[in-house]
Amino acid sequence: MSTLISGIVATVWSLGFAAVSAWQLASGPGESTRYAEYATGLAVMIGLVLVLKLVGAVLALAAITPRGLGLPAPVTATGLWGAFGLLALYCAGSVVIAFGTESGVLEPSAAWTAAGGVTGRSVLYVLFNLIGATAFGVLAFTFHRRHRLRWTVAVIGLVGAPLLLALVLGGGPAILSVLGLLPT
Repeated sequence: MSTLISGIVATVWSLGFAAVSAWQLASGPGESTRYAEYATGLAVMIGLVLVLKLVGAVLALAAITPRGLGLPAPVTATGLWGAFGLLALYCAGSVVIAFGTESGVLEPSAAWTAAGGVTGRSVLYVLFNLIGATAFGVLAFTFHRRHRLRWTVAVIGLVGAPLLLALVLGGGPAILSVLGLLPT
């Protein structure tokens, strides 16, 4: 039962998160903003992020459907562990940065200052991501045990997903800036 509930929560969470990207993609940066000239590059990056979020929904559904949507169990498990690892890492990092900055151990970044530091909105965003991390974590663990997979599958997901995200979010803008679609 916990697998089914976690799968439903992870699916709905991913689709809700993807809806935000879809809205951003549909609305664009706006003609009057300083980013208007980079609308194509921003659309490409938002589209890539949207696809990653939809992959999360597919993986969550695959984990709770009888035939796994045709995906091999190790592929599903690797993706589930990756989603859990990324979200858990994000939440942990956010908490460390918040405590470090608020306590004076870390210097506030420009983004931190622009966002207003720790706000109710930022706390809710981290809690939202914690819900996703928890759902994907329960799902990854129960799916992994049910299919009696090797733990190397979990390690590949936990290590590979941050590397993939770094490649997409680091390499994508670099390529787009060479093409003149994003600023350097």
